Formats: sequence, C-alpha cells, structure tokens
Amino acid sequence: MVECCDGCFQERGIKEFIRENGVFSEEQCPFCKKINTHRLEPSDLGEMISPVIYRSFIHFDYSLSSRRKFQEGETLLSKFQNRFSVFSLSLAETTQRKLLDNILIDSGLITKNGAKLSDSWFDRDDSDKLDFPISSYLSLLEKAIRKYGHSLTFNKVISTVELDDATRHSFKIFIELLEKIDVILQKNVDLWRARIGKDHSGSSIIAPPPEKARAGRANLLGQPFLYCADSVLTAINEVRPAKKDIVSVSKFKLKREVKLCDLLPRQTSLKYSPFTHYDLFLKYLEVLETRETLGKMFGEPIRPSDESTEYLVTQFLAQTIREYGFDGIIYPSSQNNSKSARGINFLFFNPLIAIPIPPSVNYLIDNITIKVVALIN
Repeated sequence: MVECCDGCFQERGIKEFIRENGVFSEEQCPFCKKINTHRLEPSDLGEMISPVIYRSFIHFDYSLSSRRKFQEGETLLSKFQNRFSVFSLSLAETTQRKLLDNILIDSGLITKNGAKLSDSWFDRDDSDKLDFPISSYLSLLEKAIRKYGHSLTFNKVISTVELDDATRHSFKIFIELLEKIDVILQKNVDLWRARIGKDHSGSSIIAPPPEKARAGRANLLGQPFLYCADSVLTAINEVRPAKKDIVSVSKFKLKREVKLCDLLPRQTSLKYSPFTHYDLFLKYLEVLETRETLGKMFGEPIRPSDESTEYLVTQFLAQTIREYGFDGIIYPSSQNNSKSARGINFLFFNPLIAIPIPPSVNYLIDNITIKVVALIN
C-alpha cells in the first residue's frame, strides 16, 4: 500500500506521531517527493484524524468527502486545512485531497465512493461532537445584561434566582477566561491620545473630569476612563475627524507597570495539537475565540445616534474586568484596521495612571478615505 511521510504534514502533532511510529526510508515519498523521511500508511493516521474531523465538522450539512462542498462553497479539505494547518504547504491541493481521502476511507469515516458517512459514525454519542460555546454563552451574557442593566453585578449573577443555570454558568465561564488573557504593559511604552482642535495639551487633553465624562463604550456616565492608542495615526482615527479639521496629539507615559485584559487577536501557533490533546486544544481555542469576539465588541465604533443602552454589555464587562484586578483593557482599533498596520487601543480605568508629555503636535486632516459596502436585502 502507498505510504505518506512526516514531510507531507506541517501540523506538529501528526509529524511527531509519524516520526515516533513510522519507519525511516531513504526512498522518495509518493506524495511530497521528499527523501530520508519517516513513513507509514495513511490508515495509521485514521484514529488521530478521523475523530477530529467528526467532532469539528459533523454539525455541518454536507456529504463527507474532501471533493464535496459545504453549503458555503468550501470543501472539507479547505475547511480542515484552514482550521488546523495539517498538510505541508509544498503539497499541491490535488495531492492534499488524495492523501486526505486515503486517510478518511481507510479509517472508515467515509465510504469508498466518498458520498456519505459510514453508518458506524452515526451511532456515536452526540456528546462527543464539538460544540463551540463562544456564541451561545456570549449571547446569554448579553441577554441578561440588557434585561437587568447596571443593577446586575457578578455577585448578583451567582445568587439571582431569576437567572437560569445556563446563564449563570456563562458568567462563570467569562470570569474563568479572564484569568487566561492578561498582559503586562511596561511603564516605558509610548501611548498617544488625540483631541479635535488646535493646541490641546496638558489638562485639556487628559481624560475629562467626572462632571464632564459622558457614557462611553466602557465607562459609565460621570466615570472618566483614559483612552489611548499605540500610534499617532490610530489616535487620530479614533476621534474620527472631518476633512480640514486640526487634531492635537500628545504622547503619554505610564506612571507604573500595568496589568491589562488582553482582547487582541493573537495570530500565534496553537499551544496544543488537536490530534494529540483534543480537549486541551478546544479549551485553548475557546480562549482565543473569546478574546477576539470581546475585542471586536470593545472596538465597535460609537455613533452619535447610539442609545445609551447600546453600551450596557461592554460597560458591564469592563466593570467586571476592573473588579477582577485589571488596570485596563487592550483591544483592536476598528478605525485603523488595515492588514499591514492594525491599530491598538488602550483603556485605563484610572484616568491619572498616565501623564501627557509635552509638547503636543497639531495635525491637519488633509484627506479622508471612505469605503462602502452595498447592503443586500
């Protein structure tokens, strides 16, 4: 039977398995054409790969073949490769498809004609299926927060009898995740803050006093927080100036090291291999996806027409994050989000934790680019 090798894959869990269980060969691999590799039959990978595919993709409506397409138009191969980065990038797509088909057919996940699931897979317990809780528990959080408003606190969530068990458990999940998404910001980091108008500096560019602090994405009415950015451009974009406006920008310095709740999307390699530590992989993926989802919520631009109730969810989350010992939040900018230089925002609960460094610089807004997307009814 034809064999594959460790060179056919880039996913480290699979590569390690082949090196530990395969046989070294100096001959050329029929798939990736590499020599001096460890090789084994595709069927030997079935017990690793098939359960991951079953638990990850069984809830989609499709015929299980790498040639067939999901309703969204993606093939199983593309979804599998995009989510788990399994095959070596040196393999042509046709070769990846052939190798995946061999693995799935030999393991019994699909029939030889590639048209449907083998009957044995339908008999598995539903509890074995993957069910990402990200959207479901965040939805429960949002409903409860909108219902009870600012009268709701985390301690009340635990004791309130009106909340069902699923909603109460969702709040607990959120708190547990907070322990895994912190980052320390050193005091020597440069921060930037902008304000529309000329020559704003010192006391006129810091956070407003309580009597002038309007409700925002994270802060309550009368509760001043300090919002800063990672660059001059991001700071200017965040105040959303009009063409020909003059914007004052000042550098800020932290008074001390701070602990921030990190809501930035992290494009890093996954800590655990889904093929060797699937449950740990799911928990780690949950942290990454929650971080990204919450980051988008805080980065959502605020429009003048927004009702104050639109702030309820992020305000509650910010207050809870503060209660659990964080000095602030770091999240992506929605105003300066080009792929080449995505902006970063900093929110500090103590408005006096950073001070402006004179002089401020005035910038003239020479041009503004607008991108539009047609709405389809």
